[in-house]
Amino acid sequence: MPKILESPREKILKEAKIELKKNGYKKLSMRELAKTCNIGLGTLYNYFKNKNEILKCIIREDWDYVIDELKEVNLLNIGFDEKIKFIYDKLNCYMLKYIDIFIEFSNEERDIIFKHENIFIPLYLITDDMILFYKRNKTINSSLDERTLSKFLITNILTIIKTKIFSVDDLICILTNK
Repeated sequence: MPKILESPREKILKEAKIELKKNGYKKLSMRELAKTCNIGLGTLYNYFKNKNEILKCIIREDWDYVIDELKEVNLLNIGFDEKIKFIYDKLNCYMLKYIDIFIEFSNEERDIIFKHENIFIPLYLITDDMILFYKRNKTINSSLDERTLSKFLITNILTIIKTKIFSVDDLICILTNK
């Protein structure tokens, strides 16, 4: 009689997160993951066709969690500068969590796992609303539309996180003409 597994997909993802953190993406083995989860290799492949799919799922779940946290930014009773820093902090934490994995990937592998434009749409929607509010109250004075400013904001936040050449305060100065 086959054994009935409690939440096998969640168990696979939980164990994969542990393995990724401990050994990195390159050393993540489907065979070892199946063993750790106490399931057959075939069962593992019934849920995920390869380790890229597992990683994509893990990264996407964490990204969705970050987006849910960022949805709160427009409800916070804080100023524009603090909201930008809030967004920066959440994105920075996310990027730091996966930086070693991102470094291991070639550009082609990253493109397969992350469809850049699609993954950022919810983030743009959040920042579009924030920018519209601050354009209306004259904190931001720009002829650019909200989406263009959102893309500018997010691209520059990610660049600041990656390069550390400029600061989030520099970005705020540019946006607010301070």
